[in-house]
Amino acid sequence: LRNKTDFEVALAKLDAYTKDFNVEYEKTLRYVLSELMYNTLEHGKRFAKISHADKQIPSIIGFTWYKLRNELQFIVADIGVGIKKHLEQSFGPFATDEEAIRKALRPNVSGTFAVSDPYLSKDNAGVGLFLSSNIIRKLNADMHIVSGQGVVHVSPVDVTGQTLTHSWPGTFVLIKVK
Repeated sequence: LRNKTDFEVALAKLDAYTKDFNVEYEKTLRYVLSELMYNTLEHGKRFAKISHADKQIPSIIGFTWYKLRNELQFIVADIGVGIKKHLEQSFGPFATDEEAIRKALRPNVSGTFAVSDPYLSKDNAGVGLFLSSNIIRKLNADMHIVSGQGVVHVSPVDVTGQTLTHSWPGTFVLIKVK
């Protein structure tokens, strides 16, 4: 996922992938996944020098169906700046990556509401992760958010987190839906 065209192709593939699964909340799940893909476009860009030119490293999107478990899994991953470093542009330092992830799950945090404005897009309302995590809970699904050395698990009953031994250079989100 590198640009708006990739975004549209991914959404079309998502729709085609889930259409025969008889998922009654298909449009709601589509919102969550499109929000995560938007986040990776907006906040997860990383470039590398390849043959003396800057090339964008694309984000990864994966959809998997585990037939025997009757479970769909979706992953959206990037190697961008990460949640902690990104939020610190507007909110000052966080003690841990987990603390920053938990802050990003609150409304009006990662949009254009903070003191400084590091965002390229002015149409960022800052409620995407907040709404997505609440939708995931209502769907009786699970969401794991990993960024830096932090991981936060949003389940139907609670939100838990911890610090990891090894870090992820950007952010990835795994969603499991029965």
